[in-house]
Amino acid sequence: GQDRDAAIGDIPTSIHAGMPCSGGQLYLECGHPCGRTCADLRLDGAGSCPDLDGLCVPGCNCPAGLVLAEGGQCVPP
Repeated sequence: GQDRDAAIGDIPTSIHAGMPCSGGQLYLECGHPCGRTCADLRLDGAGSCPDLDGLCVPGCNCPAGLVLAEGGQCVPP
C-alpha cells in the first residue's frame, strides 16, 4: 500500500522495479553496497568502500564471479 511505498526515502518503488542495468549487470534487491570493480581488486579490498557486515542495497551489480571494468562491462576478474 501507500504506507510501505512512502517509507523508502521519497523515491517511488516503481523507479527501482524496472531499473535497466547495463554492461551485463543484474538488478538485485540485495546487492553489495559498493559493487565490485577491477580497481577494488587492485586495492585488494582496501578501497574507499568497506564491506559493512552484510549490508545490502538494491541496485545494479555484476553477477557472481564477475567484476565491473572501467568501461562499464562485467568481466572475469
